[in-house]
Amino acid sequence: MNYDKKKLIEVFNPYYKIKQFGSLESYKELRHRQFEPRGFDTLFISSDEIHPLKALKGRILEFNES
Repeated sequence: MNYDKKKLIEVFNPYYKIKQFGSLESYKELRHRQFEPRGFDTLFISSDEIHPLKALKGRILEFNES
């Protein structure tokens, strides 16, 4: 969580989120609604998106610069 830039990166396991919320979209929407009123922009990263690390690094850097 970067308070200065109001950026949040959330890493999650899709299996548990689908089981608990019914779909990844439902989970992301709920979490987005929780942080948006506080001014945070959120990047969601599923545990199955961690590799290759080079691509993930690019996503994080791009998100941080926006």
